[in-house]
Parts: sequence; C-alpha cells; structure tokens
Amino acid sequence: MPYEELMLTLQPDSWSAPGGSIVIDERHSPVIWIRFFGVPSPTDFEAYLGALSRRLDREVRSVTVLDLTHSTGTSMDSTRAQARWIADNRARLQRYGAATIFVFPSPGFRFALAALLAISPLPGIFRVVGTADEATSVANELVSTQRLALHGGGEL
Repeated sequence: MPYEELMLTLQPDSWSAPGGSIVIDERHSPVIWIRFFGVPSPTDFEAYLGALSRRLDREVRSVTVLDLTHSTGTSMDSTRAQARWIADNRARLQRYGAATIFVFPSPGFRFALAALLAISPLPGIFRVVGTADEATSVANELVSTQRLALHGGGEL
C-alpha cells in the first residue's frame, strides 16, 4: 500500500487542538514511523488499526516506531480496541514485527511503560526511548542486527 494511503491525517498544530491525528510514515521502510498528535478520534484510531492490519497482510518484517511526543492520550475505548487488536494479531506481530520502539519524552511515563511491558510484553523486541533521535539510532541498530532490507538503501 502506498505511503499516501496509509497517511491518515496530518494537523501540525493538533497537539494544541481538541482533536488529534495519527500519521503513518513508510518512507524509511522497513522502519515504519507512527506519530500520534493530540487525542485521536475513535474513527482515526480504527483507521490506524486497519492500516496496521493491512501492513501485516503484506507479510514483511519491519521495525515500528510509535512516537507519542505530541500525544495527549487516548480514550479508554481506543486503549481497549488496541489491546484486542494486539491479542487478535499476536502471532502475526511475532512473525512480522521485528521490533517496536516507543518514543515518550516524559521519564516517568517511560519508566511506567517499561515496567508495564516487562510484566506484559509485546511480541518481539521492544525499546522505550525519550527522543526521535534515540529511536532512529535504535532502529538503525535493529535493522542491522535483524538483517532487514531498507528500501532505497542507506541509513534512516
């Protein structure tokens, strides 16, 4: 699926607006960047989960970076929907999800997420970092160690 079809919405100032958005960027495949802004609507969240399902349908291993730098949260319904989606797709995530990198600027939130993931881990490798630069560095390392092919070659 082309990048344009996976880009759900982009509202650069949405982290200060009541709504939010989710942007899926595949330009650095096999590293997929997913950026959350504000609080995504239930419709945007369902579209995001649908885009992830279609990505898994392609049966291509990838490293996913979830950048929540500008996120202000998700609804409980979205959190439950994501938990169901992960449970329903656990085998495919194990097979095609080489790694997941979470970007959270808050040290307290990084600690809490790392503790939660230690208790209830996601399939595959996961890392929790504080900046997009750290995520890029970790992603480059994982692409190298997992021997994933970069489209277009080169570093991220």
